Amino acid sequence: MNSQSYGPLPETEARELLLVIFWLLVGHKYPSLSESAINLAVSSLAYVKNKTRPRLSVEQELRVALSTIPPRIKRLCSQKQAHVSH
Repeated sequence: MNSQSYGPLPETEARELLLVIFWLLVGHKYPSLSESAINLAVSSLAYVKNKTRPRLSVEQELRVALSTIPPRIKRLCSQKQAHVSH
């Protein structure tokens, strides 16, 4: 068997691989960036991308998980309209 018999990676797997490679490159390019920050990113990726959501695109979820800006839950909820039944 050669590697060509498997075909190209599905789009979600390719994006995940690119995210992992990105964080590895960040660690090499910016050695002063703490190892714990990179570990947090990889750990967050693993949490967001668990067995129950195998096809989930993780870019947006990872951005939220790594953000230092606290969410304004009350404001978000106040902007939503309740869905009433018919």
